[in-house]
Amino acid sequence: MTTINATKKMWERLGSPSGSTVVVDNSILGSWCANIFYFGHKQFSILTNERTLFTVIIPAKSINDVGIVFPRVVDEVLQKFEIPKHSRHVLFEQLSIVQFSRNTKRQVLGSMNDFIKMSKFILEDVPNVSLTDLSVRLCQMPCSPIQMKSPKEAMIEFLK
Repeated sequence: MTTINATKKMWERLGSPSGSTVVVDNSILGSWCANIFYFGHKQFSILTNERTLFTVIIPAKSINDVGIVFPRVVDEVLQKFEIPKHSRHVLFEQLSIVQFSRNTKRQVLGSMNDFIKMSKFILEDVPNVSLTDLSVRLCQMPCSPIQMKSPKEAMIEFLK
């Protein structure tokens, strides 16, 4: 089971989800943070892992089906990085069961805001980019909270 820590904007979008009082996360990667951002008339959800800053973007309308969409998108991005199938399968199972909380961390929120700015730039520069490819690009950018490693590198190290 994975905990997704929702920002106020995301929490309101979810409508105070059930199972939100339990905040124990026993997954391999730990908690994720989620927020919503807008680009033109489109709404997106951004989910960032607290330990590795691994980030995926999904359509905001899919957030109610997060247990289905979220693990699939994470798996697609990990496939692009050639992560072994066994590691992806273990993560997929853990990400399929989610609970929501409001315990967001400021440092992760700061990184998410940077990812949102980068996402808007990429969406403007490459209008037909898929959300998987957008997530791949975000995960390849160096981040100071993880010693200037990319989230991709941090995830690969973490899964070893």
